[in-house]
Amino acid sequence: MTTLASERLLRAGFAPALPLHVLLGFVRALRSRAPDLAVDVTHLSSVDQLERLRAGELDLAIVVEPHADPELEIEPLFPGEPLAACLPVDHRLAERQMIQPSDVSEETLVCSGRSINPAAYERTLAGFAAAGYRFRNVEEAAGNTAREIVFAVASGQGMALVPVSLAELNDVGDVILRPLDPPLRLPSTAVAWHANSSPRLRPILAAVRSAARELFESDEGDESSQPATDGHARLAVGAVTARQLDVLRLLADGRSTGDIATELGLSQTTVRNHVAGLMAALGVHTRLQAVIAAKRAGLLDL
Repeated sequence: MTTLASERLLRAGFAPALPLHVLLGFVRALRSRAPDLAVDVTHLSSVDQLERLRAGELDLAIVVEPHADPELEIEPLFPGEPLAACLPVDHRLAERQMIQPSDVSEETLVCSGRSINPAAYERTLAGFAAAGYRFRNVEEAAGNTAREIVFAVASGQGMALVPVSLAELNDVGDVILRPLDPPLRLPSTAVAWHANSSPRLRPILAAVRSAARELFESDEGDESSQPATDGHARLAVGAVTARQLDVLRLLADGRSTGDIATELGLSQTTVRNHVAGLMAALGVHTRLQAVIAAKRAGLLDL
């Protein structure tokens, strides 16, 4: 049974591979509901967090998509972040504005080690393959952090699929990021706690559940609210064609597919294809999200 060291102290774990905005957003939302609560965060892998949670050494675990477990209660926290291809600047694919499954069939994928979380490792590779991204080889980086994976790419070990929030890597000179078509996402993030928690922890867990649901629903309903989407949109600045930009401007004016086709002298099928390409480049799922993300990336005037 878990216990709380102090009624005002919550012991939480956080997977270091997750984006920091996940942690900051959750703590902010939680403390808005419980202002006197202090949150002590320990950075641990998802596997280590769940072990400590079961042992009563943590009150909460913020982890990547845990399996259902009768000992745990689980609440989704953030949808998975969109991914981008990370390539050495001199790679044969670096000139492409968009990376597709057919581009990677002869490539080596660099990823985190299987031993860290075998189940998550297998699920992740299976998800890539289900979307068509099948690689010739898979090579494990020396560590599990994004920095170590990017270093392995820069060293010529292969390419990687990394969160689009790392879009600033385009400025470092050794690696470059490119959007994926079709898009891929990381597994979702969840918060978990022991099903037999201490009675004095339960009121706080009600606030935890409320905060998690608010954050997950807001990110599900408004893709533009995620920092990850901003990163994907920054990648799209170089991927959007001149004709797609024409379509985007008319979308921003609220024009229909038929109106856009007439205005640009295109067929409606061609317009729909341009819209689909825009949404893939921006990592979004609706036309409204595409317009919002494009404005935030500087593709459209605010």
